Amino acid sequence: MPSPYKYRFDEEKSVYRFETVNNIDYSIAFYTDMHFELIGLQEDWFKDVYQISIENTNSKSNKSVPLDSRVSRTISEIINDFFKNRENVLLYVCSNADGKQEKRHSIFNRWYNSSLYKSDIVKIDLVFNTAYTTMYSTILYHNSNINSSNINSTFKNFESLFKGNE
Repeated sequence: MPSPYKYRFDEEKSVYRFETVNNIDYSIAFYTDMHFELIGLQEDWFKDVYQISIENTNSKSNKSVPLDSRVSRTISEIINDFFKNRENVLLYVCSNADGKQEKRHSIFNRWYNSSLYKSDIVKIDLVFNTAYTTMYSTILYHNSNINSSNINSTFKNFESLFKGNE
């Protein structure tokens, strides 16, 4: 497996950043997620639920980015660092703004399947149809997270957040 890129944490913007050999700049951010609270649930462990944003910061076009296996290795390492806090929960909802949500979901699955943290991190996918699109979401949490049963049951209700507005 290729070595990851060197990355840094930008304190000012609270994001991880790295640049590839193809001069592509990436930013990776973890931000507090509010989806479960929108369902109407209130739990103490919600404070540990985050979403991840992965952004190519120097390309706003639909131009293809050259395949670079070091990018996935770097993102995996950043996610691995995120789970050093075993109570953290990561919710990933694939953006459907450009119709590429299935492709994003496939890439995220490939990253997880080749990751070093796969043996310690539980991954649950939820794919469902709304009146307008197919939604792809994933939740990740450490297998020793004390809230694992609550996380599982709450994630099963996630679909209702999106279907409730139809």
